Order: sequence, then C-alpha cells, then structure tokens
Amino acid sequence: MKPTVVFCSSVTAVTDAVYEVGDKPLRDAVESLGGWPVLDTDWASRHAANWSLELILGRLRGVHNTPLLVETFVAADDKNSR
Repeated sequence: MKPTVVFCSSVTAVTDAVYEVGDKPLRDAVESLGGWPVLDTDWASRHAANWSLELILGRLRGVHNTPLLVETFVAADDKNSR
C-alpha cells in the first residue's frame, strides 16, 4: 500500500469519528469550567453571579494541568528592570 493511501484512509477515519461525536465533549468541558456566553444564551442568569476568572483559571490548571485557553505568567521586564 502506498503511504498516501494509508494517510488518506486514516485521516478519513479520524474525520468520520469527529463528525460522529460532534462538539459535545468540548461543550461539556466548557460547561464544567463555568460555561461560555457565546455558547449559552441563558449564561448570564445561570452563571454570571458566581463566575470568577480566578476560579476558572484554577480549574484549568488543577483539572487539566494546562492553561488551555489563557497563558498567565509573571516575568521581569528586560528593558525596564533595575
């Protein structure tokens, strides 16, 4: 079998699996972190009062051990440090 045939068939299989599952896993992950107003028309009434950026960033770091959406860090300014 030619490598291009193998590659194309594997890409097709992965693409088919993604279409079959859809966006539900991603939507579930976003909801578990506190939701996202773009995806939920009722977000303000359900989440806005209890929403905290610090808690969301803590969940991202604690649960997934990664800054999935936002990278935060503190560093010295090389141009203006004494």
